Amino acid sequence: MNNVLGIITARSGSKGIKNKNILFFNNKPLIYYTINFAKKLPFLNKLILSTDSKKYLKIAKKYHNFENNLRPKYLSGDNVKTIDVIKYEFKRLQKIGMHYDIIIIFQPVCPFRKKEIFVKAYNLITKKKTDSVITLKKVKEHPLKMYKFNNKKIKHYLHDNNEKKSFFPRQKLKKLYSRQGSMYMFKSDLLKKNQFISSKTIGLEVSDRYALNLDTNEDLILAKNYFSKKDNKL
Repeated sequence: MNNVLGIITARSGSKGIKNKNILFFNNKPLIYYTINFAKKLPFLNKLILSTDSKKYLKIAKKYHNFENNLRPKYLSGDNVKTIDVIKYEFKRLQKIGMHYDIIIIFQPVCPFRKKEIFVKAYNLITKKKTDSVITLKKVKEHPLKMYKFNNKKIKHYLHDNNEKKSFFPRQKLKKLYSRQGSMYMFKSDLLKKNQFISSKTIGLEVSDRYALNLDTNEDLILAKNYFSKKDNKL
């Protein structure tokens, strides 16, 4: 029997989109959609909110009976690493006698999720196929087509000898992926190595609305469009 801990990370003070974690979509704050989804996972034993904001906590508690704990100020800055936040929350629970074998990180800025992706990830870990699973999305702009730009001069981002390759048709370029952010699921033992992604990590691809991560105003427009669709399934 595996004990599973879900951690929703919701720091205030976003620079790109102010207070994006609590922006309203369809009369609900963004964080609601992550809470609502997490509560539907049958294998999740405990769900906590890691935030530095009393306002965020107050809003989130309307949808789940979260604890009243706020993360300390030293874990609230722009440069704080997610791994340090997760280790803090995990150790805090350990001190009161609570242990979890698997941890899932949920980011509210990724409001669209598929239950089957999480079930698949859970099965991969519990059947010892891997120690961690993350969601991935295809990159829109291939690195071979990227340039550095300084004093009106350009230079290929990777190396000069890649210049010819930058004009290859998109279909001939190797498919590349980036971390999407809606799910990080891993064995808690990885925290001892100060990581939650390892050499054994398996990636599961998501696309369209499920690949959305609200970071820019363009993402915000996409989110409003997805939320307005009648066939939207959260």
